[in-house]
Amino acid sequence: MYNITMENTNTQSTASDDLSKYVKNNDVLLKGIVMWLLFPLIGPLFFLNDSNSLVKFNAKQSLYVALVEIVIATFLSICGFVFTLITFGLGSILFVPLSMVLVIAPIILHVFMVYKMNKGEKYYLPYIGKLSE
Repeated sequence: MYNITMENTNTQSTASDDLSKYVKNNDVLLKGIVMWLLFPLIGPLFFLNDSNSLVKFNAKQSLYVALVEIVIATFLSICGFVFTLITFGLGSILFVPLSMVLVIAPIILHVFMVYKMNKGEKYYLPYIGKLSE
């Protein structure tokens, strides 16, 4: 009877060790989802407050990506508006499908970056990855 109790305590400590690894991995996944999918502009908060180098790297990279996306979206919105005005509305035939692609592409990129972050890999995006180092 005493041996059974000892085995149960050993099993519980092993289960709690496995749980701590799972929770730690979920913590990185949750931070990745927040900084890549929900609020990319809050990357500096994770950069300043987190000790994990992977989280810091992805926080800087997500901030740079968000800023680039804002600049590109603003530029294309202005160009689309001007082109639509010049062509009396026919320019929207070109810019509506283009804008759909430009909305879907960053979402795919952000999901991919969360996947890489969850695997524990430092994935360097072209041009922006070097700035984040």
